[in-house]
Amino acid sequence: MAKLPDRYMEERRQEILDAARRVFVEKGYDNATMNDIAAAADVSAGSIYRYFENKRDLIAAASNACIEDDLRIWSTELPEGTTPGEAFLALGEQTRRDFADPGRLDECVLRLESYLACSRDPELRDQVLPMMEESVQQLAGFVRAAQESGEFDANIDPIQFARFLHVFGAGTGALSVLYGSEFDTDSVWNQLIALASLWFTEDFRASVLARMGEQAK
Repeated sequence: MAKLPDRYMEERRQEILDAARRVFVEKGYDNATMNDIAAAADVSAGSIYRYFENKRDLIAAASNACIEDDLRIWSTELPEGTTPGEAFLALGEQTRRDFADPGRLDECVLRLESYLACSRDPELRDQVLPMMEESVQQLAGFVRAAQESGEFDANIDPIQFARFLHVFGAGTGALSVLYGSEFDTDSVWNQLIALASLWFTEDFRASVLARMGEQAK
């Protein structure tokens, strides 16, 4: 049998993964079947196994893709002269905008499905947790840089602060699923910045709160 081109294989894999995301959001991970995913991708169920070993691999790939998207956003080049503390705030603003995206709700559902599935399946957890830890480490890097620049309190534990931010983001996503369009993510995010400012140094906190006050006018 002739070997299929790598580009075709990657495109087909992505189509199957996109279909799996839609099915997991619509039916839930436990209720979704490989036949459901095959139908959504317009392929035979057997052909899926060329790309993914089982349903566990599909939800792991879908969940990890969400985190990879986060990492790409956090790696975006900022204007020259941006301080580490300003980079941290820019990251927060980008996350705020992402939560306002209409497609974000489906992603929040998918992430919740993957977390629940991980709680029941240690092998799946082992596939998802390393990517989550990578995102924690990247956030912690922002915190360390801001400490070195004198904008964040030097006594903060960067890893634990990064985990706190993940908890806040995950909670915001979960409540946006529950409340839908009624959930005011902007107000919630303003509260996060106000809370996080407790760990800013005095001068940086003053500049941030002054900026927030100007934006509120």
